[in-house]
Amino acid sequence: MKRIQLNKVEKDEYGSIRSLKNTANWFDVEATEKYKEKTYWDGHNHRSVNCDRNCYQSLYETKSGNWVLCNWNDYSGSRTTYESINKDEANEWLIKNGYNLIDEPEAVEKYEI
Repeated sequence: MKRIQLNKVEKDEYGSIRSLKNTANWFDVEATEKYKEKTYWDGHNHRSVNCDRNCYQSLYETKSGNWVLCNWNDYSGSRTTYESINKDEANEWLIKNGYNLIDEPEAVEKYEI
């Protein structure tokens, strides 16, 4: 079991992290379904459709049906965050990344971790 602690992330109006606090909640990353982000080629690198340069995201669905958004980037000294999101936010992320809605039959194409 690989337990990951969830974070409470507060962002400023530009989307930069203003404060980051650990919560008492955690999830077992090995017991989740992982959804990889969609990327595009900008002529030099693969870029995320979700955020600016050199940052990336993936989405996890836990066994209990909760959704966790993982954010990381290539910057020195940065930290990977795991934030709980609601079903509407998860649906928005899935659509943006080329997946189907959560409640549709044969809902989401699953990728291996």
